[in-house]
Amino acid sequence: MTPQRISHYQVLRRLGHGGMGEIYLAEDTRLGRRVALKFLSQELQADAAARSRFVDEARSAASIDHPYVCKVFEANEVDGVAFIAMEFVEGTSLEERLMQGAVPPPEAVRLASEVAEALAKAHERGVIHRDLKPSNVMLSTDGHVKVVDFGIAKRMSAPDDVTAGDATREGVTLGTPRYMSPEQVRGLPIDVRSDLFSLGLILYEMIAGVHPFDGRNAVDCRIAIVIEPTPPLPPTTPVPKTLHDLLMRLLSKAPAMRENSAKDVAIALRDVFTRSRPVVELAAPAPSIVVLPFVNRTGKPDEEYFSDGITEEMIVRLSKISGLRVMSLGTSLHYKNSGRQPAEVGRELGVGCVLEGSVRRAGAQVRITASLTDTASATQLWGDTYDRPAEDVFAVQAEVAGQIVQALRAQFPGVGVRTPTLSGPQPDLEAYHFYLKGLHAAMRATPDGFQQGWKFFRQALDLDPTYARGYAGLAMTYARAGNFGYLPGSDAFSQAKAAAHKALEFDPNLAEAHAAAALVAFYYEWNWPAAERSFLEALRLNESYADAHQYYSLFLASQLRHDAALMQARRALELNPLSPAAGANVALVLTMAGRYDEALEDIEKLRYLHPEFLPGHVMLASTLLYVGRCDEAIGLLKQWSWTRAHLGWAHALAGRRDEAQAIFTELVDANYRGTFDLMVLAFLLGEVDEGARWLERAIAQRDNKLFGLRALFASPLIPPAIVSHPRVQALVARIGPPA
Repeated sequence: MTPQRISHYQVLRRLGHGGMGEIYLAEDTRLGRRVALKFLSQELQADAAARSRFVDEARSAASIDHPYVCKVFEANEVDGVAFIAMEFVEGTSLEERLMQGAVPPPEAVRLASEVAEALAKAHERGVIHRDLKPSNVMLSTDGHVKVVDFGIAKRMSAPDDVTAGDATREGVTLGTPRYMSPEQVRGLPIDVRSDLFSLGLILYEMIAGVHPFDGRNAVDCRIAIVIEPTPPLPPTTPVPKTLHDLLMRLLSKAPAMRENSAKDVAIALRDVFTRSRPVVELAAPAPSIVVLPFVNRTGKPDEEYFSDGITEEMIVRLSKISGLRVMSLGTSLHYKNSGRQPAEVGRELGVGCVLEGSVRRAGAQVRITASLTDTASATQLWGDTYDRPAEDVFAVQAEVAGQIVQALRAQFPGVGVRTPTLSGPQPDLEAYHFYLKGLHAAMRATPDGFQQGWKFFRQALDLDPTYARGYAGLAMTYARAGNFGYLPGSDAFSQAKAAAHKALEFDPNLAEAHAAAALVAFYYEWNWPAAERSFLEALRLNESYADAHQYYSLFLASQLRHDAALMQARRALELNPLSPAAGANVALVLTMAGRYDEALEDIEKLRYLHPEFLPGHVMLASTLLYVGRCDEAIGLLKQWSWTRAHLGWAHALAGRRDEAQAIFTELVDANYRGTFDLMVLAFLLGEVDEGARWLERAIAQRDNKLFGLRALFASPLIPPAIVSHPRVQALVARIGPPA
């Protein structure tokens, strides 16, 4: 009989059954928090030795402090009743998730890697789980795992014949038969590799949707685990070879054939998709190239702008070679100071060649070294060193690009024949240095970075008022600042338009200037034909311009041209595969197209590859709303104060009108600047006039989120009666018809 109150815990309700006992929800009356209480089963409560062992082992588990491990707060015995007080995890179990079918491989790998990290911490503390199974892996509302129930955990220093109740004899097995290791089934001594076998079974089941030894009773399942070979994954679930090989090692019958530690498994799992990037699936045939960041050999950190600038200059020049795919600067900078071999990077990115180099400046002299490596053979195709006066840096860049053309033509006859040159006259050398500093600062895409970028670009233009690329850099920096909301749209886009106009006046062949003009026409002027013309001209001048592909995809999605939008978004990701923003953009375009399941799959992959990228988590929550999974979205959104508007959407869609209304009032009272967000929340609350009022204000302010208005109104999120309301339709008409 479970007591209604024990110690300072008020028992509320039964949650379920765990290893060796029942689990209840309880209130910790001292700390005012909810906990999960686990009571030793009735038959074992009568055994004093079992109670003592239960409490002692739980106290061992309490020493494991890790975000992916369910925290044990207390293990105690009161009036002959043994219990454990644990963290109450809001969410569902992996077992319940598997009832819905297989887990997409990227998500399965992410979850398994988190379980491996939890096991690594437990093993570090000398604790083996011994009962790892899907029901003991909780999926919390924040999307991460919590490994629970170390109730039969074993201290590595303890003999295997010491445990609770009747299982005190050597050879008695503990755990759940379907998820035991072969040595555990046979009652042999075990170590950490037993947990790794269990993890392998769970990972197999997540990917395949079935247990590898399904369809057997408990006895037959034990026999299969011990003697039968692991069946291959079904052909309907293709995975990278590295993942398949790792899985087969984890499920080896002999412990010595498995990985040595859970830490090794966690690293291997994270490498599966960091080394098998989405670009591998999308890679176009060679010829293709990545320019690794040129190394700063000057020895001064404040010279990094120059080496990074040379890197971008080479990317821009190579992008002008017809028939050559050039990876973006963002992907290039990912490998800065990585120490990776060129051929290894080339294979990871799926490109044919890799250019690397270094820069050293000393007074009026500059030394630039460069070499080109063939990815397939890992051999050097070309290399050279240039010692020149600093003012000859432009000639060196042109010479390097010309040499690369010759080397590439020997490999790939389809590559353009002319030496790629930059348009426009050669700038003042000091102005050029300020220009490089501006690029280096603006690359950070932060308010401070943009401000420094503006300053350096203006200094470059003060020295050389005809420097077209200086104007182009200034234009794009202002346009991006307006798009990010760092400046009011009227200020940012008017400055961007003026700078883009000056850039094109001095050099009409600058892709960056056309792209900046496109952003002004798209986000601010709503001049759809002009925006498209400028996007297409930017891409004609530089087909490898990843940012232009990305922004053009959003333009096309805003016009409800979803197939073309997705093609552009995927092209941007192909050129910049390591960019979380490019990955998020693909998911956004899929969402705008109403392809929510595909979007969710892409977002899970994005969250696995870039767990630190917060917009990915918010995007997951937003997309969940479209498929009615509001409670999951709420669990994610309540973590951050800056997602209050989206949280209001989720409450409104979940039917929690009071909570949604309270958030709406709170945001209005706080002078929240997101007029588009408030419009959506008002419409979701059914307030047509209030929503229309905020839509009108968003139009007046040129809110940059308005580009997604048509896709939003075409989705199931906003009720059709609101979309078709005459006042709403009249306001939408002010944005102009699609191009």
